[in-house]
Amino acid sequence: MPSYQLRRYGTLKPIKNWYAFYSEGRRSKSWSTRTTDKGLADERAVAYLAALYADPDAPAEELYIDDLVRTYHDDKRGEIKSTETAGYAFDHLVEYYKGKTVDYITTSSNKDYEVDRRDFGWSNATINRNRNTLRAALKHRLKKLAPHIPVLPVSTKKERWLTMAEAIRLFRAVLPRRFRYMNLFIRIGLATGARHEAILALKWDQVDLETGRIDFRPRDKKGNMLPETKKRRPNAPTSDRMLKLLNASYAYRQGEYVIMHRGDRLKSVKGAFREACKRAKIKGVTPHTMKHTYITWLLRSRVSPWDVSGLTATSMATITKVYGHHVPDDLAVAANAISFKSAERVPKSKKKGF
Repeated sequence: MPSYQLRRYGTLKPIKNWYAFYSEGRRSKSWSTRTTDKGLADERAVAYLAALYADPDAPAEELYIDDLVRTYHDDKRGEIKSTETAGYAFDHLVEYYKGKTVDYITTSSNKDYEVDRRDFGWSNATINRNRNTLRAALKHRLKKLAPHIPVLPVSTKKERWLTMAEAIRLFRAVLPRRFRYMNLFIRIGLATGARHEAILALKWDQVDLETGRIDFRPRDKKGNMLPETKKRRPNAPTSDRMLKLLNASYAYRQGEYVIMHRGDRLKSVKGAFREACKRAKIKGVTPHTMKHTYITWLLRSRVSPWDVSGLTATSMATITKVYGHHVPDDLAVAANAISFKSAERVPKSKKKGF
């Protein structure tokens, strides 16, 4: 393990985090300890470098789980979309498995983890989400030799969607001028089925105000297309009514982003959306509900699942599994496709009970 020096570095003012500076060959490298506490920074730096320079063929009893998690987090930094959620998972795993080696993970310890987390009120879905991070961290280092980590069964929830009456109440709740940004956000969501993050990241140069095509696919600061994740974003035309609204909104734009408030880009409108739902007296709704609503409305309007998949960048498997019950049932029509004239009139029997 190379020697290192701790130095304060970064843009955080007035206190800056400690970074570990070390040499690798002729190159100087640094790693953020993500803390302003020098004692903790020293501890994290030792653990990180120990994991980084550990023998690749070292047995499981010599590899510490928290070190592997830290290394994975550092290697994948910049590739993780939801950094806030991932940060909670990394911090939890480092704290829970601190000082424990890979051979600690067994069938028994996995069950102990489940019992411990349920005592904190965690659901199976939350346990699975954190285990997914742990599984990825172990496989990142150990490949096929990583220990087995089970996936708990999760019940499929009934997807919440807005009725037309609820949507109208929601529109009315954001009619005042001060809620103009929320009005546009909700209307785009219910007219495209795009996700919360995709709508807030949408720039005017991604909207074709002539044809009405909106490209929600992610881009970098230079406008170059980024590789898509599992949560695909649509690149499809919108309705004529939505196109008129976008053209009208363009005249009052405040910057390069479509959704802006007081001259600033918004990273989240979850709080404002929650308040709008309270004013509209609607419960159990989040910004993601708009995607469910759009897909449900399309299917109930007899739009083919194939076209719905294209409009919303949602796989056919998901539409069939999650929204299949909204597809109009034509089995009754099929059952009556064949009729027998001889069966139209059934002769009455003289015997009773026949």
